[in-house]
Amino acid sequence: MTINEIISELNKVLKEKNINAKITEKNTNISFKDSGIDSLQMIETVVAIESKLNITLPDEKLLELKTVKDLIDLIDKIKNKK
Repeated sequence: MTINEIISELNKVLKEKNINAKITEKNTNISFKDSGIDSLQMIETVVAIESKLNITLPDEKLLELKTVKDLIDLIDKIKNKK
């Protein structure tokens, strides 16, 4: 799964959850708060993306996430077993 595919799946989840945020390759270094995603929406997004991609993101790693890129990199690492 490529980074662009991960971004696409994230955007689909955000749209399904009615979260008014759009992730692009150019804005991944933005914090969740600055992208318009609050803490509850972050949890909803993570649960949905885990289900959609059939992965489990470790709780201890989720606590370390600061930016959208951090989440994308974590998904990439888990999905592509890096």
